Amino acid sequence: LRQDLNSMKKMDQEIRASLNGYVSVVESKNLDSTVITDLNFKKMTVDQEKTIFNSVPSLMPVEGFITRGYDASSLFTDPHLGMDIAAASGTPVKATADGIVMFSGWTDDGGYVLIIKHNYGFSSVYKHNECNLVSPLEKVVKGQVIALLGNTGKITSGAHLHFEIWRDNKPVDPILYLEETKNKS
Repeated sequence: LRQDLNSMKKMDQEIRASLNGYVSVVESKNLDSTVITDLNFKKMTVDQEKTIFNSVPSLMPVEGFITRGYDASSLFTDPHLGMDIAAASGTPVKATADGIVMFSGWTDDGGYVLIIKHNYGFSSVYKHNECNLVSPLEKVVKGQVIALLGNTGKITSGAHLHFEIWRDNKPVDPILYLEETKNKS
């Protein structure tokens, strides 16, 4: 694990060095969070623009119907910190951005769960999978099939994906980032 952690730190340093002059990155006191303060796309190559685009969760994780949206207003009763997307069991679930798998396993409430850490303070969470197809510390790319949609865990009422996006360790409404939902909202 130490070797993997050191490897990830080295990769982080290399990414930051390659973006020097193109993106201003400010470190926060929280080690897991970085803030992009300026994006100057005019100075970037196509490959650099693609790297940033692929790091932000913006791809719809599964083809299906949104049955429940984000609702953090009921924090003391029953907050819903993501969106539910209904589809048939076994439907491929895709990574919404490039990243590293931080968790791939079972939880009582969420069933088979995946958590992927992306650059720029983003993480994505995929719950109720029939099965996970990736392992912890595995690198994934945007659009890669990472799981099969299922109906696992205590808090599920049918085949669906519960999907969350977190930014700087706080949940955010996935609708704000997912391209395919912007035209439908």
